[in-house]
Parts: sequence; C-alpha cells; structure tokens
Amino acid sequence: MNTDDRAPARWVPIALIATTVLAGAGYAWDLAGQGYSYAYYSAAAKTMGSGLQEFLFGTYDPVGVLTIDKPPLGVWPQVVSVWIFGLHGWAVLLPQVIAGVLAVPLLAFTVRRFTRSPKTGLLAAVILAVTPVTMVITRDNAPDPWLVLCLVAAAYALSRALTGNAETRWLVLAAALLGCGFLVKMGQALLVAPAFLAAYLVGTSLAWGKRLLNGAIAVVTVVVASLWWVVLVDLWPGAKPFVGGSADGSAWDLTVGYNGFGRISGQSAATGNEANPFYSTPGILRLFSESLAGQAAWLLPLALLGLVIFFVRPKAPRLVVAGWVLFGGWLVLAGLVLSFMTGVWLPYYTSMLVPAIAAVAAFTIAMLWRYHLAGNRWLLPSVIAISAAWVFLLIQRDTGWHGWLRFPVVALAVVGIVALLAGRRFAGPGLASGLAALLITPLTWSALAASGYWVGWATNPAAGPVSGQTEFLPPQERAEYAEYFAGRKSAEIKAKTGSLSAEYAAILKLAQSSTTDIQLAAEGGALRVAPFIIHSDLRVLAMGGFTTDDPAPSVDQLSGWVRDKRVRYVLTDSEKRARSDWVEAHCRLVPPADYFPDAEQKLYDCA
Repeated sequence: MNTDDRAPARWVPIALIATTVLAGAGYAWDLAGQGYSYAYYSAAAKTMGSGLQEFLFGTYDPVGVLTIDKPPLGVWPQVVSVWIFGLHGWAVLLPQVIAGVLAVPLLAFTVRRFTRSPKTGLLAAVILAVTPVTMVITRDNAPDPWLVLCLVAAAYALSRALTGNAETRWLVLAAALLGCGFLVKMGQALLVAPAFLAAYLVGTSLAWGKRLLNGAIAVVTVVVASLWWVVLVDLWPGAKPFVGGSADGSAWDLTVGYNGFGRISGQSAATGNEANPFYSTPGILRLFSESLAGQAAWLLPLALLGLVIFFVRPKAPRLVVAGWVLFGGWLVLAGLVLSFMTGVWLPYYTSMLVPAIAAVAAFTIAMLWRYHLAGNRWLLPSVIAISAAWVFLLIQRDTGWHGWLRFPVVALAVVGIVALLAGRRFAGPGLASGLAALLITPLTWSALAASGYWVGWATNPAAGPVSGQTEFLPPQERAEYAEYFAGRKSAEIKAKTGSLSAEYAAILKLAQSSTTDIQLAAEGGALRVAPFIIHSDLRVLAMGGFTTDDPAPSVDQLSGWVRDKRVRYVLTDSEKRARSDWVEAHCRLVPPADYFPDAEQKLYDCA
C-alpha cells in the first residue's frame, strides 16, 4: 500500500471487480422477498409517477393533498424503475442496489487519486461493502443509499479537481453533487460541506486569490443546487400539495425545521426510549454504544487513531493532506452531529459515515504499513491489536449472536501481530491476517442480513443482535420486539410489508364501491395508507401525513369536503385529534358486520 504505487498490481483491478460484484450480489439477493420494504416510499413512487407536478413535488397521496416529508430526488429513481417495470417490491429496491453498487468502485477510485495507491482504494471499497449498515440500508428503499452515492461522487469530483485539468469545472460538479445530496436528505448532506471546502483549499496548487475565488464559486453552486427545489415549490403560482413535515406547508420550513434544526435539537416525533427501541443516549460515545456500534463502528477506533497519528506526524504531500482533511473532516463533523443530536435518531443514519470511516481506515493502514517498512515495527501491530480488541468487545456484548466469531478474530489478530513482528519477510501475510481479523465479523453480519437474518423493521433497518436493538426497552417488552428483529421470523415479517391485511382488503372493497372524489381518508399516518395506494387505484388520503401531525387537511377543509359530498369513508385511529372528533360527531360509524366482523379499527361513512 505504498503511496507511490501508481501502477496497480494485476490482481487489484480483478479484486475490485470481485468486491463490486459480490457487494451487488448481497444487495440484490432475494429482492422479491423483501416485500415493499419501506412501504411509505413505495406508495410515493406510485403516486409520483402519475403526473409531472406529482413527480416534481413528491406528492404522496393520489388526491394530491400532501407530499412526502423530504425532497423528491431520493425517490425519483424508484419512480423511474416503477415506470419501466411496474410497481413491485423488487422494482423499488433495484435503484437502491444500483446506488450501492456504484458507490463501491467510486470510493476506490477516489481514495486511489488521493493516495496514488490502488491497493489503498481497494481496501476502502472492501470496508464500505462489508459494513453491516451498508448492506441493510441498500436492501431498503429509504433514500440513504442515494445520499451516500451523492457524497462519494462529490468526493470523486473533488479528487479530479485536485489531480487533473479543468479544476474549476470538477469543483463545481463536486458542489452540485453536494446539492443533489441536499435534495435527497436536506441538511444531513451539508454536514460534510466544510470538509470539502477545506480539502480543496489545502489541496489545490493555485494561488490563494484563485483558490478563494473557486471556493466562493463552489459555495454559490452548493446553495443554488440545494435550494432550487425549495424556491420552486414555495413560489409555485398554482395549486400545490401541503409540504409534508412542515408546519406551514412551505418547503423552506421543511428545510430549516423538521429536516433541519428539528433533527438536531429535538421534535415531537423524536424522543423517548419507550417509543423507540433504537434509541441511544446522545453524547460523545453514542456511536460506540450497544445499539449502534455494530452498524458502522467496527473500524471507527482505527480511523480515529489514524487521524491522531497523521496530524502529529511530519508534513505530508499536499494531495495526501487533502484526502485526510476531506474524509477526516467528513467523519468528525458528521460523527459529532450524529452523536449529539437529540431529534429523530435511527441507526441507519450511520450509513453516511461509512465512506469516511472506510477511507480514513484505509489511509491509516497504508500510512502504518509505510512506517512499518521504514523500520517502525511496533506501531502497526499495536493499532491492529487495539482494533481487534474493539471488534472482540462488540461480539462479547452478546455472545448469543454468533459469539463463535470471537475465536477467529483473536486467532487471526495474534497470527498477524506475530508475523508483523517477525520481520519484513512475514510482514505481508501478517498484514493480511490482521485485516482479516478486523473484517471477518462485519462481513459475517452483512452476509447474515443478506441471507435472511434481517433484524430491525422495514422502516428502520439494522443488523446484528436483538440485544442491541432493544437496549432501551423495558424488560417485559424485549421479548415482544425480539420477534420482529431476529432470525428468519423477521425476514417473514418484512416480506409482508406493504401488503393488505384481511381487514384492509375488506375496507378497500367497500371504499371502491364509492363514486366520490375521495373514496377513503385515514388517520394514523401515511404508512397506514400505503397498502391502499400500492394495491389499488383508490382515491385515498393520508390525513396528517407521515408524522400524523401535519395540519392537512384542516377540520374546515374536511368538513367542506363532506358537505360537498367529495369524501365517503374515513378510517380513524385511537389518538384524539380534532379531525377525528369532527368525524365521530358528523359521520355514521359503519358496523363491522357490514364489511369485516373482526374489525379492530373504526370506519365512518360520511356520505
């Protein structure tokens, strides 16, 4: 992994192709068995494909009242896939697989440009591919794989700006790709923007006046590429849907509120470990906690040690420093925000850290390998020992979940350390053994997730032992949740996501007999309505949007629809809401015997 290794060994391109193919095989394994995965986005993909305005705004319901609670770019690939193949579970997941597969070699090419070492790029790609959260989020249709791809592509464009011709154009492309990331998950993408700017400023060879001018152009590009959709939606002259997740129906409020400061400082849908089995305590050690460490933190100590060692060492080449600043800044900035944020927190948010962890870990191994060959025989074995001890600790937290992995981790680490200390002749095999010790467990977890031992929910994918996902639940609830998180049972449950229950099928049949404009409106969140959208052309409305808190439709709007005979059936839930109270007071409760004798929900006829 010599940083002067410009010409790849013959096996490196072959190994990168193999890594990419195997990663794709894991991501795509049994896609048809994943149900409709995150049914919220599957339903949105169908509705957004029904017209230009629906596509542009990210409209969720066929009535056109509400949008999804994010910008639409992350769902657009799913819409295109549904246009081509029809609405199937595998069709909405296929774009995710494509995004995940593209990120693997793209990260390798990026790291290679910064280090001039194809082997270091290959190692970064391998780490990205085997990290468990990468596997589970790529097999889900939340937009995060596209966020990761946008960020990795932006890093690649930046590496081209610093290593070739057309520097300004490549820099502008990097900035535009960061803007695309914003249109996938808003502010989460811009957490890394300062690292990109700093890497460019330290990495370019231009005079300071020119580099500052280019930096200013990049900043403007990021702003324009990020906010064009916000401006378009808010200045749209005609009728438009209420922007889901916002307080006032504006895309700007969605940007700075629900998907902005609300995600960091807390919001109504966020907190309380009783409501969220994936909860983790905010703080500097959050990413190392039982509920999160197994998702992305296998090599986090290695990466952090590498950052410390690098920035106290003698001066490095300009391009190498830029690579460390880019990916190290990405890791530190995003990692700190994710560690301390008190808003909505889901384990798969850590997927945006994986490219940075992978790149910095690969940088670290390359750096320590160079030191080792130069005569420093203890630093590399020591770092491998510390990193292997961390992997051992993660397994030890729940030995009931493939605890046998402790033994190969220890054996491989010991063999690697002994070989590294034995002399230069055994250094190569020793390094390979040490890396195997660090990667065998995340690789196994990823393989288990791909093979059907999926843990987590379709709306909240995660990998690993049940204990980690139920850490904050009361003891009496842990056994109940374990059924959803562990083993083949969890795969069976996921395969049914987005399907119609017998009760929903009965409600659907009844609603389809109506000739009103809105055949069914439902409280309880957009996910509750998703099966109706997926399995029919019903004119259905998810009142309250994804969080159930959106003020759309208002009571006055709903009452006007009923007065004008535009809405027929309304499905309520157990929560007390002004809309539900109005429905109960003005509409007729449909006897369950009329549609489904064992009905557990209340259905009202407002005709």
